[in-house]
Amino acid sequence: MQAVTATPAELVVLLYEAAIAALRDARRALEQKNAAAAHGAIVKAQKIVGELLGILDLKQGGEVARNLRDLYLFLLDHLLQTNLRKDGEMLAQAIQLLEPLRDAWSHLAGKAGGKRN
Repeated sequence: MQAVTATPAELVVLLYEAAIAALRDARRALEQKNAAAAHGAIVKAQKIVGELLGILDLKQGGEVARNLRDLYLFLLDHLLQTNLRKDGEMLAQAIQLLEPLRDAWSHLAGKAGGKRN
């Protein structure tokens, strides 16, 4: 799936995948005792979650959008604490939060089929 031809739902999936990949990179960096690389990867994930937060449409999305907003705000704080502590378990928790969301959006994007905006 390419960003240029992706539907809005597919773009959200790409953002989730990028955030998860950044967090996995951070875990590998921590395992290699590379705090600077871990920091950079966590900051990248924070920026992506911030982008997800920024594209929420609270009016049109209703309760689902509000719940996602709350989750993204929690996740941003969680990632800040993770970065301060350089805690691999906290990174795993963040990944566990994002993966089901990615899967749900991927399913939604698949159901949308050929609908492109």
